[in-house]
Amino acid sequence: MLKRLSLLAAVCSIILVAGCNVLPPVTPPEPTGPSTGDVGVSYSFTAVTTDPQNLPLRYQFDWGDARECDEWSHYAPSGEPVTMDHTWLKSGAYHVRVRAQNVSGRESELSPAHVILIGSQSGYPDTVIATIQAPGDPSDIGVLPDGKYAYTANGLSQYVAVVDIENRQVVKHITCGTNPYMLGVRPGGEYVYVTSEWDNEVTVIRTSDNSVVKKIPVGACPHRLCFSPDGSRCYTANQNDSTVSVIRTSDNTVIATVAVGPTPRDVDCDGEYVYTANLYGTTLTKIRVSDNTVVGTIELGFTAHRVRVKPGGEYVYASEYHGSRIAVVRASDGTVVAVIQARDRVAGVCFLNGGAYMFVAGIGGSVLVVRTSDNTIIDSMPTGSGTIALGTPADESFVATADLCDETVTIIGRR
Repeated sequence: MLKRLSLLAAVCSIILVAGCNVLPPVTPPEPTGPSTGDVGVSYSFTAVTTDPQNLPLRYQFDWGDARECDEWSHYAPSGEPVTMDHTWLKSGAYHVRVRAQNVSGRESELSPAHVILIGSQSGYPDTVIATIQAPGDPSDIGVLPDGKYAYTANGLSQYVAVVDIENRQVVKHITCGTNPYMLGVRPGGEYVYVTSEWDNEVTVIRTSDNSVVKKIPVGACPHRLCFSPDGSRCYTANQNDSTVSVIRTSDNTVIATVAVGPTPRDVDCDGEYVYTANLYGTTLTKIRVSDNTVVGTIELGFTAHRVRVKPGGEYVYASEYHGSRIAVVRASDGTVVAVIQARDRVAGVCFLNGGAYMFVAGIGGSVLVVRTSDNTIIDSMPTGSGTIALGTPADESFVATADLCDETVTIIGRR
């Protein structure tokens, strides 16, 4: 009791001396806590920050579920972590933020968000929650990081479609070159890059107003493209001259052209290396990013269609063109360590939960889920016919598929 009284006296003295010049606490960093959970279960989150006057602090969490956020924690010394619990009543992706208040009543700004995915015991989106009509020939799809919009490439229809995910409808068509067949969302979400195969160009769309802001000449018949993790480089797989164009995205200039295997169909980058899937060479080409030099060729044993590097860069996955196999390559020595056999023809792939799961587009009308710890197919969800590509927002709350034959976009979410 004496210790509390002395602390209170000290605090009062500081406030009296500082008067109206008491500063607010430093904005807390993202709170720490779990990234996935289930409806009706209580989860703990921890926050900490400091006060410029070294005043005691209390914390208030915004749990992201539209319920009133009026509960404050107890006061704790500046710099001492405080933990609070919360239970979510519905499934979804929730952005947890926190603010701090010192004993003088000054408050910090809300912290950056920590995302927790609630509702799927499987640990990944596992339920078809919507089918969106997307007339045309959707052959590729990219989802903006915030999950509000997706973009589909429609090569034969000669446009890129903008899909409003919340309202479940196509809201715009963007004309952007001849046969805009493939696309990618630049990290950050400000731009979408589209390959125009018959123009030998990449078109850049600004997502804030969906206007075309640049056309970049690249190699012959560019197919898929990818970005470095920091978004500073874009790489295009140029099928007809067997090259990769390296685009510096700060000024959208081609700074290198790298000769690779025959007919590169796809490309992916982990920040250190770029891998191409060479359709007619049954190989992957490995390019070192630092100097754009080819440092290896990996034999798959079948024609390569799509390639993705698992987060962390330890393994590379490549799907078979017009086939049902997926090769698992150990990146360190280029050895195929496993081959996953699906029932259906496979196409695009993406990773979720830090690479714990891989989603695979099944052209017959499904999405397969592969557990990467043992490369086992553990689940399958029905989609539209001709599912060829898929994408997910930053919080991984859903997966969107491009269903070429049915002219739809399927949204796979959490119950």
